[in-house]
Amino acid sequence: MPFRSRTTQFLLTLFVLGGLVWLGGSVIRTVIGFDVFIPGTLTFKPEQTDVVRMNTVRLYALTGPWTSWGFTVCFVGGVGLIVALRSHMRQYGWLLMSTILFVAIIPIEGYLMWQDYRLVLYFDKATSAPLASMSEIFTVFLTRFQHQLLNMASGFAFIAAITLVLCTTFRPLHRYES
Repeated sequence: MPFRSRTTQFLLTLFVLGGLVWLGGSVIRTVIGFDVFIPGTLTFKPEQTDVVRMNTVRLYALTGPWTSWGFTVCFVGGVGLIVALRSHMRQYGWLLMSTILFVAIIPIEGYLMWQDYRLVLYFDKATSAPLASMSEIFTVFLTRFQHQLLNMASGFAFIAAITLVLCTTFRPLHRYES
């Protein structure tokens, strides 16, 4: 079995722990981010004040580094596993399927991390105080949600990540030794 070496187990641990933080953080951030909108639209809730809205955007921005670091750890573990297990992909088809899904996620998450980095720059690192006007911060925040291609790519990345988890759990196309 290819997963017995200490290096592979370490890389798998990085991949799994980083993936848990990344996927869990992504779900939490989505809930926080969409809390400012009327359900089903991208229109701000009229009953929310700008202060409440700014606090929600601040929480959304400050949770960005957690998901970015989670994906970075997942990325290091995933690339290490791809390199370490590349000779086993013919026998274990689920490894190849997982690799393809993971490689498809990388550029999408890289771009989303860049967008999150742009948003977090509008807040002070020490005090979390806004460094720009509310309208400027809201514009950057809304750009993250109103860009249709970005939203579709983000959804694709999340579905691909869930499919990757299912592939590694149920292991389809696994050639058993007789």
